[in-house]
Amino acid sequence: MNFDQLKAALPDYAKDIRLNLNNILDESGATDLQHKQIYPIALASAFATRNQHLIAAV
Repeated sequence: MNFDQLKAALPDYAKDIRLNLNNILDESGATDLQHKQIYPIALASAFATRNQHLIAAV
């Protein structure tokens, strides 16, 4: 599952999460973070959700 598929799979009640993913997981949205800093944040966030699809995608 790629990033776009993952976002599309999020239900309507998770719209805020879907919108914020672009801001957080992209260097253009997270201007103060480098790519090597974004990945660990994404991984920790995925584990915090306990969603196996999200963990596998990250």
